[in-house]
Amino acid sequence: MYGIDAAPEMIARARKKARKAGLEMVFETAAIEALPFPDATFDVVLSTVMFHHLPDDARRQGLREIRRVLMPGGRLLAVDFGGSAQERHSHIAMRPNHAHFDIRKLIPELSEAGLSGITSGKVGFRDLWFLSCRV
Repeated sequence: MYGIDAAPEMIARARKKARKAGLEMVFETAAIEALPFPDATFDVVLSTVMFHHLPDDARRQGLREIRRVLMPGGRLLAVDFGGSAQERHSHIAMRPNHAHFDIRKLIPELSEAGLSGITSGKVGFRDLWFLSCRV
């Protein structure tokens, strides 16, 4: 298993958590716009509460990169903030850099990146929603 993050401090934190849990994982500092993996490397990509941080262009390029590194039949599962601002209940989901984001708005971008079979729904925890799709 691999994990990436653009922030070295997040990679250090993830390594510490993995060691504590007894997991063998490889972590790399990398940006989603240029994933350091060959084409068709993974059968699953998981993204948790990250897409709302990205500018539009970086997000679209990142989705193309995810598509590139997924094997045929591979899947993406993304979890992030969703629902309208009026539906939100948690303080964090109402912060300016979160309140404007609804993960369901990624659906057209997923299709443009070459992903299909898109489903979405509430995670059941706070204001988080999921998107699932495949190559």
